[in-house]
Amino acid sequence: MENVVQNIEENLDQYDNFIAVYIALIATIEGLQDYTNSVLNDVRCNIYKKLANFPNCQKNCSKTERKRDNWCETCENWKIELELYVRDRSKYRIDWGKINSNDWFNSNEEVSKCFIKTSGHVGHTISGFGVLKDIGNLMSLFENLKTVDIDITKLKAVAHLRNKYFGHNYSAKIISWEKQECIDKLIDILNFPSVGYHPSAKLQIRFLTQLRESNTALDSILSRPTLQIPVTEARRLENGLQVTDSTRTQLHQRLQRYTKHSECEDNSVKVASKLSITIFFILLLLLVCVIYFIGNNSDKKIEEAHVECLSLEHDGRDSVWKLVFAHVKAIYRESTIQRSWIANRIETVLSSSDFGVMVIAEPGYGKSTIVSNIICGRYNKPWSNLYKPLISYHICRSGHDLYNDPSIFINNLAGMIIKHVPSLGNLIYNDDTAMEFLDSETLCRDDPFTCMESLLLNPLIDLPTTKLY
Repeated sequence: MENVVQNIEENLDQYDNFIAVYIALIATIEGLQDYTNSVLNDVRCNIYKKLANFPNCQKNCSKTERKRDNWCETCENWKIELELYVRDRSKYRIDWGKINSNDWFNSNEEVSKCFIKTSGHVGHTISGFGVLKDIGNLMSLFENLKTVDIDITKLKAVAHLRNKYFGHNYSAKIISWEKQECIDKLIDILNFPSVGYHPSAKLQIRFLTQLRESNTALDSILSRPTLQIPVTEARRLENGLQVTDSTRTQLHQRLQRYTKHSECEDNSVKVASKLSITIFFILLLLLVCVIYFIGNNSDKKIEEAHVECLSLEHDGRDSVWKLVFAHVKAIYRESTIQRSWIANRIETVLSSSDFGVMVIAEPGYGKSTIVSNIICGRYNKPWSNLYKPLISYHICRSGHDLYNDPSIFINNLAGMIIKHVPSLGNLIYNDDTAMEFLDSETLCRDDPFTCMESLLLNPLIDLPTTKLY
């Protein structure tokens, strides 16, 4: 009994360490704000001084004009000046279509998007909402903006710990020495000479130093809303964990203590209470309609109620998987001709050989349908046996460059291995070259063959093939 109690206490400590690293990342974001705005102000003001005589853009050229030739003179000149601030233009190309060019002259955030990979993506904001409230975005900004003098190795160290201990930590556990190592690296970047003299950095260094020594420092954030976890992020985090219900409950209770409810959500509760009677009757009517619909629906629709397709979600920063996932489900729903006979054939070949199976057929014969039946076959025989060992997948689409990009397949495969097979994922995490390819958004796209070799084959090449993972 004593051992059981000790194990429970150790687990709770590890959950608290996870929350401590989470809060430490938020504190680092807050600590970097003064430096970040100072650097961006310099860029924006220097360009504005040069182009002060140009009128403000009235049509937001970057969003409305795909052809550069149609850009107004103001936006074109701002674009030229901004490109001069890119540290290495051979490795990073600005995606102008995700930026509002008419806001460059008065918005640090809009200028920052020119130096952040996937700048249009502001989801997975670890603290509140906004491009500059995401630790990954900040590291990308510092890496690509040449006026930033922070050591690149320090930036990569922070990006790596964010991915390893937070972004891909599906157990929500961190042991004490790992927590201290994480916080040491975060303090290190805030202590950098050009960062550390700013007031926001000094404030958070003091907090992180206390947090490194004891998780009791977390109690101080109850009076500091900027360090509290947005409720939407807490929910997203809980939903992404691969833990038991009891563990999820324990973590939920601990997260709630440091969670900040937004004013928007409080207002929603008030509105909901005023409309509760109306909503009740609407729901009652819908319930009657649903019961009638189910009672008169076909067997196909009843079967679809039990369909569960394997999601490709593995990283909050990545949204491309949603497009592939939606395409798979659309193929599954639209298929009318059953091809279940081939499932047993595929299973027989796989069980009698060390090699895979390649299905070759002309367009329209149902290759994609077969694949969609496997992906969505968790509860549907005879496909369920093929679903069980499935880790990842990709379906190309003729004429759609995004779906036909090999780097998307490679990154999804690596991400799903890390998520679903931790024993293999750790081998990828501990390989510096593999992590360089995983964290980069250009290396795999530029050289998919080297990417496949460095990210997947080399870290896993020495694994025994007789062992199941």
